[in-house]
Amino acid sequence: MGLTVRDALVYALENLEKMGFKKFQKQLHEIEVKENYRRIPRGKLEDKDWGDVADLIREYYKDVYGVEVTLQVLDKINERQVAEELQEDLQKGNRTPKTFT
Repeated sequence: MGLTVRDALVYALENLEKMGFKKFQKQLHEIEVKENYRRIPRGKLEDKDWGDVADLIREYYKDVYGVEVTLQVLDKINERQVAEELQEDLQKGNRTPKTFT
């Protein structure tokens, strides 16, 4: 069985350096999101680990849009290598949304 979307998100977040993860959390709160979605409140992101943040992404944005938001944030903080690895992990797990293949 391949990776779940949650697993792939956690692995991607684990690959960020400590300051990179902090930047990711800050940008995740600030990023513009599609209509019918709302940003994750800053207070919910404080003092959270990789798994907690992955769970919040999936809770607020579900799997497909959650991956899209994660990739946008990684791009904004110049973590393109981590973004590429996330996409590769999702493709290997056959869980990649069609918009990312």
